[in-house]
Amino acid sequence: MNEHQKHLLGLLKEIDYICRKYSITYYAAGGTVIGAVRHKGFIPWDDDIDIYMTSADFNLFRKAFSKEKLPDRKLEYVKDNDKFYATIPRYNEETTTHICRYHILGQASGGLLIDILIMDNFPNDRQAQKEYLAKLNVYADLIAIPYTHSQRNEDDFLQYYDEYSNKVAKQGRKAVIDELENELFSYNDNASDNYILRWAAVPVILPKKIMGKPCLLEFEDMMIPVPEDW
Repeated sequence: MNEHQKHLLGLLKEIDYICRKYSITYYAAGGTVIGAVRHKGFIPWDDDIDIYMTSADFNLFRKAFSKEKLPDRKLEYVKDNDKFYATIPRYNEETTTHICRYHILGQASGGLLIDILIMDNFPNDRQAQKEYLAKLNVYADLIAIPYTHSQRNEDDFLQYYDEYSNKVAKQGRKAVIDELENELFSYNDNASDNYILRWAAVPVILPKKIMGKPCLLEFEDMMIPVPEDW
């Protein structure tokens, strides 16, 4: 484990501590799970850690983080910083340096970070899914200003680009972001068999049944929760 990975592991332990203290569920994601399964720690060349949280658990984590007041730590999220130009919340260590494209155009903490990939309920109805994906692209455009997603919409939904641009001109960016969040991120559990991540353009959809109850796997010198059907 190199020095970069040691820093990241320390951040993961902080997140794990908060989640345990406040009974918040999270799961390791992506290469972090592969590392746990294959190496019982980091993939040797890996340089990041990703975790999943449902939108409900992320809201709990956001409140818990505010209570804990950890020094030199920043939780970047568009609701708390409208100059944070990313759809993925990030847990940052502010005594280090890590620069991405969204830092250059925006104003966000630039330290080493852990991505918190929010899982939102995704509707079962096929037409509702198409509309959801098109509006998610618009939502991403409004937040992730260095990128463009809306122009990738299917022909049937290209009008959303102009429709929401006009809304922003009249109501302001924040009001339209709030409107889209209220619509997209409030689907009932009973109307959804899948989660979707807030990535836009290339949607990542996860069947809820694979997430299930987290199980613990060894990761370096700690145990981390991973999806039940990892």
